[in-house]
Amino acid sequence: MVRAGAGIYYENNVWNNILFDRPARLQQGLFFGATPVCAPTSITVPTSSGETTQITTIDGTPTGTPIASICGAALGSIVGGAPVYQDIATLAATYQALTKQAGAQGNGAYVGNALAVGPNSTGDMLFNPNYKTPGSYQMNIGIQQEVAKNTVLTVDYVRNIGFHFLVGIDENHVGDVANFNPAAASAAVAATVAACGVADVNAAIQACPGLHPGSNGNPAGPVVLSDFAINGLDSLNQGNGGLPNPNFAFQGQNPNFGQSFFLTPTARSSYNALQINVTQRSSHPFKGVVSTDLTASYTYSHFSGTGTSVDNSTGPLASGGDQDFGETALNSRNPNSYFGPNSLDRRQQFSIGLDTDVWKGLHFDTIAHLYSSLPLSLALPTVGSGDIFTSDLIGDGTPGNILPGSNIGSYNRGIKPGNLNNVINNYNSKYVGTLTPAGNAVVSSGALTANQLVQIGGSPQPIFDAPANAIANDILRIWDVGVSYSFKLGEDLTIQPAVHAFNILNVANFDGPGGLGSARQAGVLAGTLNPNPSSPTANTTTAANQGVYRVGLGTGVYAFGAPRQLEFGLKATF
Repeated sequence: MVRAGAGIYYENNVWNNILFDRPARLQQGLFFGATPVCAPTSITVPTSSGETTQITTIDGTPTGTPIASICGAALGSIVGGAPVYQDIATLAATYQALTKQAGAQGNGAYVGNALAVGPNSTGDMLFNPNYKTPGSYQMNIGIQQEVAKNTVLTVDYVRNIGFHFLVGIDENHVGDVANFNPAAASAAVAATVAACGVADVNAAIQACPGLHPGSNGNPAGPVVLSDFAINGLDSLNQGNGGLPNPNFAFQGQNPNFGQSFFLTPTARSSYNALQINVTQRSSHPFKGVVSTDLTASYTYSHFSGTGTSVDNSTGPLASGGDQDFGETALNSRNPNSYFGPNSLDRRQQFSIGLDTDVWKGLHFDTIAHLYSSLPLSLALPTVGSGDIFTSDLIGDGTPGNILPGSNIGSYNRGIKPGNLNNVINNYNSKYVGTLTPAGNAVVSSGALTANQLVQIGGSPQPIFDAPANAIANDILRIWDVGVSYSFKLGEDLTIQPAVHAFNILNVANFDGPGGLGSARQAGVLAGTLNPNPSSPTANTTTAANQGVYRVGLGTGVYAFGAPRQLEFGLKATF
């Protein structure tokens, strides 16, 4: 049998991403918020005048039960004449009532107040006025044939093209070299030299006693890039939290505003797969077995998409590379310039499962998975201050660029541990000691010379070579086993106790997507800018130190690839 299909599907992502749009548009309102109770032992609440006040008791009165008395107390213990869990409910009701009584308050995140909107400034992103609903074209063609008695083979080719997925773009292009302000750059240099207490930049490079005084017999230290960045030789995004400030040299197209991120329907994706599936159902295949149901499947696939901040660790990782989550672009000028293997792409996936009904209601089931590893995007490190001079090789104001010579998802695909150092060495020889577009703009303005900028650390810095025993992302292997037994009580009631062991061999799995494990999927490279990262990086991970990337337990009953877990169940059917 030959079968085929095609369709257009739309994704209603408004309900998720509206969380980031509406808060920036409301000038006043009652907004969702949480306030800590312990250890402050007091709560800040709004008033109708627009000011705030503190309450220290659970009912807000001077003689009420102190908040401090319930902190650390057991929920069932009696404090103030009532159980602590009731005290907590009273405190919550008081907080809600006082907030409602105060009425709508001014919104600090309102774009007209902040004059900025984005991840660095307010945490929000507006919908682009030209919003279009994300969707996908899907098509498949395949064959299905019974190749033996009760055995069916299915082979399908599947293609899915995603379009109009939202990606955050700074439409004010803060930090872009095109928005360089030479006067602000010269003023930042002059302010830094003055703070050092020396005559000029060359003297500050030798010693900057005003900012790095000597101590314990050691001489004064030299001026560094971050000293100039603090005084304005930086992008608003890194130096001022994305908020407008005329003292910064790299602002936006409209200097009256800071970063202005809009969720723009421009990202895309492509999925192509060959899927092979074999199923076999047998009745009484041999003595003692009532029936068996065997399924084996294999998928060879490529899943590519537009690169976003989740690929270089500058954005949240909870999405795990989900293209519908609205991450920010890696290139605000051309968002789709980074397009490659998505962080959810597994090239090969093999699964096999068996369900068996045995004598008198006894049932066994088992399934095993063997998946190839996820890809990794190799990214230049960022430190937060002056990053446009060390890792923005494009000049669009977005630091932490993907390592030149690679693309998103290149590691574990075209680049392997065996040839990683070739790419690193090519980068070090071509870029280290040179200037980024931002650096060239500063030099062209006369604020600093090229030599001075390199001496203070304002140029791309070396990336460390990977060790000989470096490893990339790990494969995924899981074997689950379950057993159940059905007891029939009368004509209408069946009781079925069951026990399942997930990952029964307790195999250690590493490098899961998103929140399932620490995010080596965001493959920031270690170098002189970050010589001692808190966790192993893409070019420093070995079998000996990869433990931090083991897939954890997650939440709920079971997380895919987690350490062994047992599940006990009891089912009643009537």
